[in-house]
Amino acid sequence: MKVGFIGNRDQEYFGVVRNLRRCGFDAHLFLLEDEPLADHPSQLAIDRSYQAFTHSLPWGTPMRLTRTPRSAIATPIQRVLGRGPIFARGAAPAFLARAGIPIFAVAPFGDDVSEFARIRAVVPRRGAWLTPVALPHYQRRGLRHAAWLMGPQTLRSDALYTNAKCTGQRVHTALPTLDESLLGRGRIHGFFERSNWFSDLCAIRNKSDIFVLCADASQGDATRTVLAGFARLVRSLEQARSSSLRLPTRHASPATLVVSGHGNVNQPLAQLARDLGIAASIEWFPPLAPKDLLVACSFADSVVAARPESFFSGARACLYAFAAEAPLFLVAPCNRSSGPLASFESAAPADNAHADAVNAPAIEATDAESLARSLCRLLVDREGFEGRELAAQGHAWVREAVIAQPTRELVERLQAEGMRVGATGRDSRHHAP
Repeated sequence: MKVGFIGNRDQEYFGVVRNLRRCGFDAHLFLLEDEPLADHPSQLAIDRSYQAFTHSLPWGTPMRLTRTPRSAIATPIQRVLGRGPIFARGAAPAFLARAGIPIFAVAPFGDDVSEFARIRAVVPRRGAWLTPVALPHYQRRGLRHAAWLMGPQTLRSDALYTNAKCTGQRVHTALPTLDESLLGRGRIHGFFERSNWFSDLCAIRNKSDIFVLCADASQGDATRTVLAGFARLVRSLEQARSSSLRLPTRHASPATLVVSGHGNVNQPLAQLARDLGIAASIEWFPPLAPKDLLVACSFADSVVAARPESFFSGARACLYAFAAEAPLFLVAPCNRSSGPLASFESAAPADNAHADAVNAPAIEATDAESLARSLCRLLVDREGFEGRELAAQGHAWVREAVIAQPTRELVERLQAEGMRVGATGRDSRHHAP
């Protein structure tokens, strides 16, 4: 039986589709009308084979829900899938519910439940005055009648499902969102000639003894901690170079920090770098597309990122670090203390999708001093032996806990539901909105 996945936020469904197709399922990916370029499969493909199972939908923009004919919603999907099961995210549940198309499973990224399912006071655009009311109505209908509610178990996601009055089975199997073909620095080399920043990253690698990548500077507090910790590391390396027992000098610069996410437009961070005396050791990059982020991780001696709520959704930088065999350092994200979901967003993460989830091999730093100490211990002491050991553990962990185990569990669940490879006909356990 064919299986459809609608929406590709953070490239997650693309990884699921690729992994299922390796297991023999005829899985297809559907891109929403407003899908960002960064989430297009071409950003994580080294050839055009994805075109055989990727389809663009003429709908998906939330504010165009009521202006989209029901036939225009249903026809592109039914032409490919027939009556096959559908996994949906983003605003797709609302469109599918409006067209009367059953949803087998939802695996929300966040705003699917927290934003689109809430009635809000907004000023509608001309010609779309019904959408602000219709969107949460249909989104809730789609979510409530989905047979499966998938994703890691967290306080936040459980509360959102409860508030939306969802009745489907809560499935704590995490989706295998990372494509297995991306694992390993050798495989990532296939992206080198397709990267916008390969020559820049190569030049930074060649001039620096240590290359540290700060993968997401959108977390302001975490980035400030990274800058302060990196300043301490640079001072330690400079002192070691000038001592009688100095470290072997391979390159002109002892260390370089690449900060991705802001470019050089974030003046407070740039000023902090100047105040810390490390402005010359920092390279400011814009937000990196997926393939560029993979290439950057493969060059880096270590990757520093904000601690994600879950390693199984929205943790692209962390998973790419593991895939590229770079040791991962985590710092506390900025404090999210406002908004209706603050009590859930600020709650301690509770990754229960797999027993190994809380044991992801990464080093957590609570402040700048602990980050600098950990970077020095893993990357400098004993010629970086501990860093290489941590990187190998991370690579093995992501291969098993994020790809192999979720793929096995998803395949077993699909087969248990009667969706065996080559099966035909409609699944009787589908719920119609």
